[in-house]
Amino acid sequence: MNCSVETARSLFLSDLHLGWRHSRARCFIDRLFNLDLESLYLVGDTFEWIRRDRDSSCEETDRFLQAVESLRSKGTKVIILPGNHDEQLAVSENRLAWQSVPMAIHKTVRGERYLISHGDIFDLQRLASESGWEVLGRFLYPRLVRLGNRLHRWGIEPNGGSVHWCAYWKLLSRRAQRHVVEYQQYMVALARSYECCGVVCGHIHLPLQEGRYHNCGDWIEHNSFLYECSHGELLLDCWESLTPMKCKATAPVEVALLE
Repeated sequence: MNCSVETARSLFLSDLHLGWRHSRARCFIDRLFNLDLESLYLVGDTFEWIRRDRDSSCEETDRFLQAVESLRSKGTKVIILPGNHDEQLAVSENRLAWQSVPMAIHKTVRGERYLISHGDIFDLQRLASESGWEVLGRFLYPRLVRLGNRLHRWGIEPNGGSVHWCAYWKLLSRRAQRHVVEYQQYMVALARSYECCGVVCGHIHLPLQEGRYHNCGDWIEHNSFLYECSHGELLLDCWESLTPMKCKATAPVEVALLE
């Protein structure tokens, strides 16, 4: 069965980082107005609090809020899960009439239960053992994004491919590769502890589907998202490859909110 996001049943967006000049989510916002979703999950770091541009325009964020409110007016359930970059903004933003929870459980049309979590809980449980390399990585990340964007503008691509330079550099590190594996194992175990068949998350800016693990990716390096098709399958896609939808959602969405 051919599927695309245009008539998806549920949509999962993570790490848009709206308010940071390196966010590329603006290319997808207008598409939201045309969707007819039963549920929209904003899986953390929707807004940027830490690296937000204080003197930048709020036009992009306002447009996104309009798109989400348009979906809500059509009956879409909107669930926002604050991440480590937008927690304060999500709490202080009075315009958000959406339900904000730390985690949620999504039930697909097949009856499968998925734990929805941004993923920064992984950082919290290992904070005491955080290494200097991880601290350095957080410091370097925005600088690598800026440098990578410049290289792309100049037409210089890693190995001739379309991957973002920042993603390419990160995965050259064995430490980064080990971090990804440990994160994946932890998130799958967390989902299992809630008696879920899998997990939908974000946080580490690496879109990936592998067994029980579904990472939405991000809108800094990958422009990726996850959606549930009418037959209940979770599919990973990016905005460049959107195609007309050929399947239609039928059963109502069931959402269990974890307070």
